[in-house]
Amino acid sequence: DQTIPYQGVSVGTIKRHISGKGNASKEEIITAIKAKGFNPVDDNEADSLALLLWAQDNMGAKQ
Repeated sequence: DQTIPYQGVSVGTIKRHISGKGNASKEEIITAIKAKGFNPVDDNEADSLALLLWAQDNMGAKQ
């Protein structure tokens, strides 16, 4: 029996972590991600990067 650990995180938590606002717009998330040195091709990539950065800071993920 193999299990994969899972922890849910709300969208507002991720948005607040990356932009300082829990209700940040897509454009604000993209801007915040770019300020971290990334160049996302679209809002989906920006969201993925925001989740990755949250995980690194909160779950002990390797950087």
